[in-house]
Amino acid sequence: MMQIWLLLSFLLPFAVFWAPHRMKGPGLRSFLFRRTLIVLPYLLWMGLLDLKKIQWNLAGVSLLIATVALLIWWERKEYLFKASAVYAGLAGRMNKENFFASLYNLSVFILAEEVFFRLAVLSVFPNKWAVVGQAVAFVAAHYATPWGKSLALKDLARQFVFALVAGSYFLATGDLIVCVLGHALLNMPEFIHLFRRFSMKSSEEEVLYGSF
Repeated sequence: MMQIWLLLSFLLPFAVFWAPHRMKGPGLRSFLFRRTLIVLPYLLWMGLLDLKKIQWNLAGVSLLIATVALLIWWERKEYLFKASAVYAGLAGRMNKENFFASLYNLSVFILAEEVFFRLAVLSVFPNKWAVVGQAVAFVAAHYATPWGKSLALKDLARQFVFALVAGSYFLATGDLIVCVLGHALLNMPEFIHLFRRFSMKSSEEEVLYGSF
């Protein structure tokens, strides 16, 4: 039964992504509702988390953080550009409403992905083959999104390596918190980009919500 619900949880977000007109509606509330609805099947697995069973491991933490650092260094030019004021200037200033909507969107997706691919999958299938399987599923989930075709092979490879190491770490320790922090660190340029756009003094503002 758990396996069936796991499969449904994996597929349901794509039904929302690819729903007719993507359940579009004007305004911030509609955007937040859609984005929350997409990740809800993932977040429902949060109940499996047991903080008492975490076996914190310094070597494992070091390996995960080192992997993230190497992945960032590998694409350092792209990361530096995405975090730059120039890139923020090209996108334009964000008002407070757009900023918090985008910050929520980025944060909740990071949390939901770690809850599902690490916590849920590896709790239902606690073995080394599932570590590989969840890494493949993690990449497939990103590629299957409406913007997935824009991802280059190096982007998919970076996601696979991170998911493989994060999955191995979680299986060994049960520590989801470090996995979430590592994922957030990997996406740090996106956070910097949002804060740069929000702090700009330009009068031009862009409405972000509406597409998904």
